[in-house]
Formats: sequence, structure tokens, C-alpha cells
Amino acid sequence: MALQPEIRTDSLAGQLSDSLPTTETALRESIFRLRDSLATIPPDTLPSAPPVTAEELFGAGSTLVIEPFPAQSARPIYESAPFQGIVLVLVFAYLVIIYHNLREVYVLCRKLSLDRSKPGRMTDTQGSTYTRFLWAAIGIGLPMLALLTLRLTDRWFPIPEVVPEAWIPVLGLLATVGLAVLLLFQVGLLRITGYVTLSRPITDQLVALKFNYLALSVVFLCPLILLFLLASPDTGHILSFGILILGGALLLLYLKESLMLFLSKKISILHWFLYLCAVEIFPVSFVWLSLTRI
Repeated sequence: MALQPEIRTDSLAGQLSDSLPTTETALRESIFRLRDSLATIPPDTLPSAPPVTAEELFGAGSTLVIEPFPAQSARPIYESAPFQGIVLVLVFAYLVIIYHNLREVYVLCRKLSLDRSKPGRMTDTQGSTYTRFLWAAIGIGLPMLALLTLRLTDRWFPIPEVVPEAWIPVLGLLATVGLAVLLLFQVGLLRITGYVTLSRPITDQLVALKFNYLALSVVFLCPLILLFLLASPDTGHILSFGILILGGALLLLYLKESLMLFLSKKISILHWFLYLCAVEIFPVSFVWLSLTRI
């Protein structure tokens, strides 16, 4: 029987362990020695690879395409600090007006529950205190509507990409002034019509009716609009439906009240339609078309 040579694994492992660095210090020293030896080689003696063209690397059909870094889009207007600050001021003003005019708010809301066959129930201002409440409600309603216009405009034409955030209050002020001029134009047109046609009683009632429904819209729509101004797009869609439904209902009530007022004065529906076109529709449509063409 042939004898096989005995392999001493312990001696082989010992030889390998002796040939390799056994400690971290020895390994670090070997790396440093290698670095120093490479540093002593002149750069000219190192072989240099020939340049490779794009055709050789990627093929003859390859083309160089330089894609610019995507520009960082400006944040939406409802996330800007100036816009949020104005909205918070309007929230505070709304709460103060409602708290200090609870009786007037009750009177205004009670007019809706009165006999609807009475055409003049929404055309009475009932004293100076009630008149001041109407002007105060309209005073916060106009900037609120101006901010709503900016928020809706920002959906299609991002405002922070066009103007700096510091200019947002200026835009809100300009929009508020524009809405105030539009309201004064409508009221002035009614006043002039009353003087010219000797029908001041009905034109005064139309102005009072307009102011009452503007104040009523502020009372009911202001909370929803203020929430919409600061809401995200997903939540804003839900709030927008509520604003459209409630605003549409108030608009229908206003149209019905104005029609009943004309009929109570023995004025034809044709004159009522002309009033809507000349006073209500034409100024708003003119401003809208002017802004869309800028």
C-alpha cells in the first residue's frame, strides 16, 4: 500500500501569515510606501492613453445632447409669506366686524326669512349703524375678492415667476382699487340714471339692494374664500365647489329681488334686462376682456 505524503497545513498557514501584514499598522505603512514610490516616478514616463472620440466610444450614430438643469419653479402664491399675511389680516378684520355687528348681521339675515312677496325687504338700510356695517363688510369684501382673483390667476399664470414676492401686496392693492372703481362706476351709473330719468327712488333702492347682497355675500362666503386662499390645490377644489354653489344661490336671489323690484314699480322686464346688461354685465365683462388681452 502506497503511502501518501502528509500535507502540513499548519506550516503553510504560518508561512502565509508571515508574508502578509499582520497588523493594521503594517498595512498602513505598506500603503504609504507604495504611495511614496509612485510619487517618485516622473509624469513624462507614465504611458498616456490616446484620446477617444465620441464616435469611437458610442458609435457613429451617436449625438451630443446637453440637457440644461431644470429651473426651480417658484412656489405658488398661497405659500408666499406676504400673501398669507394679508389673508390673516382679513381673517382678523372679518372676526372683528362680525363680533361688533352681531345685531346688524342678524337683521341682514332676517331679511331673507321675511315674506318674499314683499319686494323692498332688501332695499332698506335702517339707520346709520347699519349703513356703517354695510360699508365695513364691503371694505373687507373687496380685498378678499382681489386676493381670490390673484389666487385664481396664479393657477394658469404663476405670479411669483413674473413678479417678486414683495410685490404681491402691491398687486393685491391694485386689484382692490380696480374692484372699488368698478363698484363706484356701477353705483355712479345708477345715480346718474336716476337723475336723468327722474327715477331716483328706484335707483336708490337698486343701490341699497346691491349693497345688502354684497354684505350678505361677505358674511356667508368670506369664511370659505379665506380658507380657499390658503388651502392646497386638493382641498381648494372641494372649497371651490362650496363657493360656487353658495355664490350662485346668492346671485340668483339678487336677480330675483331686482326683478321683483322692477315689477312692483310697473316696469317691464325689458328694462330690467337692459339694467342688467348696462350696469351689471357690461362693466365686468369689459374689465375681464381688457385684462385677458394684456
